[in-house]
Amino acid sequence: MQEEVPMADIDSTRFRVAGVRTTQEVKTALQSLYDVFADQGMGQATFEVTDGAEAADLWVKHKADVVPDREVIRKALASAGDFRLLDD
Repeated sequence: MQEEVPMADIDSTRFRVAGVRTTQEVKTALQSLYDVFADQGMGQATFEVTDGAEAADLWVKHKADVVPDREVIRKALASAGDFRLLDD
């Protein structure tokens, strides 16, 4: 019988990001994040883009004991294009 491995508690954090509107911009922004996520203890991410909205919602999944670093995310997004984290 295979031993069950406990799953870590997972949380999600939302960031508001200006400049992400198209499918290509989503891909570009996500790639910049994936390049730094492993080093930061973060996992999956997704954008929710709404037509006409000021900004897209970026949802980042991470272990419950990890606090996503806004500055790391800001730098990664800025390096990929005209993507800006907004204050909540």
